[in-house]
Amino acid sequence: MALGAIEVTRTASTIPLQQHETGNHEETVLMARQQLGVARFETLLTRGRWLSVEEMVSQVQEVATIRVRELAGGKRAAQDGLGERFGMTPRENEVLLLIGRRFADKEITEALSISPRTVARHITGIFTKMNVHSRREAAALLGAHGEPHGS
Repeated sequence: MALGAIEVTRTASTIPLQQHETGNHEETVLMARQQLGVARFETLLTRGRWLSVEEMVSQVQEVATIRVRELAGGKRAAQDGLGERFGMTPRENEVLLLIGRRFADKEITEALSISPRTVARHITGIFTKMNVHSRREAAALLGAHGEPHGS
C-alpha cells in the first residue's frame, strides 16, 4: 500500500523520482509484484493511493521495525532501556542494533533504505549520545545492555 501512497504524494507535490532513486523504485515494484502476484499488487497499490500521509508513515515505520528485527535475527532493537537512557531516536536505535550486528554503513543504508549521509548522521548522533568514539565501543555498550552483537 505504501507504494500507492508514495505515488500519490509524489504526484501531488510534483516531486519526481530522482535519477538515483529510479532503479530502487523499479526493483521494489518488481519484487512486490512478484511476491504478491499481479492482482493482489494492483489491489494494494490502489488502496495505498487513498492512505493519508499519517497512515502511510505509520505503515512504513511498522514495516521498517519488522525488517530491522528480521535483520537482527529476531532480536528486539535496543529501544527500551539503552535507547531511553541515552535519549536516542527510534531510527538511531535501529542503526545501533545493526552496528551491533556488525553491519557496514552500506549495509545499513540498504537495510533501512536511507542515504549514506543519513546513516553517517545517525552514527554521529549515537556516538555523541553514548559518549563513545567507535563502533566497537557502541557495540560493547549494546552487549553490556543485554543485546548480543557480532553474530
